[in-house]
Amino acid sequence: MNILFLDHFNFHGGAQEYILDIADEMLREGSLNRCWVSECHTISTLAKRISQHKTPGVGIFQAGMANVFDIGITAYKLRKFIIKEDIELIHCNSVPSLFFAFFLKLTTNITVIYTAHDCNLPQFKLLLVRTIPDAIIGVSQTVCNYLKDNGTKIDVRLIYNGLPDFSVDKKHDDICRVLLPGRLAPIKGIELLIAAAEKIGAKFRDVKFIIVGHGENSNYVKLLKDSAKHLSNVEFYPFSTSKQELYSSADIVVNTSTYVEPLGRTLIEAGIVSIPVIGPDIGGPTEIIENEINGLLFKSGSLDSLIEALQKLCSSEQIRGKMGLAGRLVYEDKFMVSNVTQKILELYKEFIQKKS
Repeated sequence: MNILFLDHFNFHGGAQEYILDIADEMLREGSLNRCWVSECHTISTLAKRISQHKTPGVGIFQAGMANVFDIGITAYKLRKFIIKEDIELIHCNSVPSLFFAFFLKLTTNITVIYTAHDCNLPQFKLLLVRTIPDAIIGVSQTVCNYLKDNGTKIDVRLIYNGLPDFSVDKKHDDICRVLLPGRLAPIKGIELLIAAAEKIGAKFRDVKFIIVGHGENSNYVKLLKDSAKHLSNVEFYPFSTSKQELYSSADIVVNTSTYVEPLGRTLIEAGIVSIPVIGPDIGGPTEIIENEINGLLFKSGSLDSLIEALQKLCSSEQIRGKMGLAGRLVYEDKFMVSNVTQKILELYKEFIQKKS
């Protein structure tokens, strides 16, 4: 099977990691004869990971999206490339990549699978998602419900993100570290965590709040850091591609998103290394967090509810340990990359056969 994974890498986030994790796992297992991933020059961390592919059978296709001329040239090159390399299916991972898919379906009749990571799309983007793919993978039930509720008639399948296993050397000291990793954006509710840190700081002197990530809006990031300058228990660190480094000192991982989060990969990553989690009681986090089992759900947007959850976990190492172990079991049951890629491969085969 020859597959082209197509994405428009305009920032480094969970959706971009997803497509690379799948490609890595399928090639490792020998499920594909050949695969290609689109190359990125603007996001250095992703470009580095893509360039590290040394496995026989991996190719890089350079996709330009800077202007209309770039898009036209790329579409022409893609058509020639698909015919030459006998590519059987395109797996699109972003709305911009569906522009190419539309042209390619008209000119080559190729099968297109799309992975949906969003549940708040503008109408014109939703129209593309609803009409162009042959099938859609929803990364959570939240996403699947959103698409169906908004008139999607295309076959939508629930296949969770599959994350590769990893381990960390945990640091042990008397500090309880609460980690919020990810994109620094208003929808991520970081102000809520800073407010909670200020309240908790007076009661828990041995709790530190670690915020790790980057944001597209530098002015917003500066305002965010300025708002926490007076707090000795809040620290900001730049984005890290090393999961071992990121989670080695974390005792609790939080997601404080104030919008409907499609899934919440960092909550899954925490479970891989047996760290308990806290997240809002709406959207994707509710499909990862089993309340009082592997973590705690708090009322979305509620400072008091978040503080209550934090206090419960910060005050008991025993509870944290028990919930962390349960998080590992949740990962093994629902989110292991090998199980997920097998489901995706079965979907590929089903829809390729329908075209043949």
